[in-house]
Formats: sequence, structure tokens, C-alpha cells
Amino acid sequence: MSFQLKKVLTRTLAALSGLFIAGGLALAQNRTITGTVTDDFGEPLIGASVVVEGDTSVGAITDLDGHYSITVPA
Repeated sequence: MSFQLKKVLTRTLAALSGLFIAGGLALAQNRTITGTVTDDFGEPLIGASVVVEGDTSVGAITDLDGHYSITVPA
């Protein structure tokens, strides 16, 4: 192979590898869901359990102001 062809193939392979890595990282990102739990009168609920529907192993408990934050896979 000529030097020029090797150079082009190396650059092409490097670019394709970068695209695959970037695509994999984009798919692996997590999302954070936040909110506030209140009662019928608008008062915050302290210590309320908030879970992801269908996966009760992922969840959070509200703080003193009724706020929660859950990190879930995209």
C-alpha cells in the first residue's frame, strides 16, 4: 500500500471510531427527574416515597420541603 492510502485509511478509521464512541456515550446518559410532592392543601409531604413506575428499585424520598430528585437511564 502506498503511504497516501494508509494515511487516508487511518484517518477514516479514526473518524469512524470516534463516531461510535460518541454514539455510545450519548445512549448511556442518565436523566434527572425532580419535583415536589404536596397534599390536597398544597402543603409539602415530608418523607413521601417516589418510585419509577415499573421499577420500584429506583426511587427517592422527599425532603423537608417535599422535594425529590431521581436519576434514571435515558
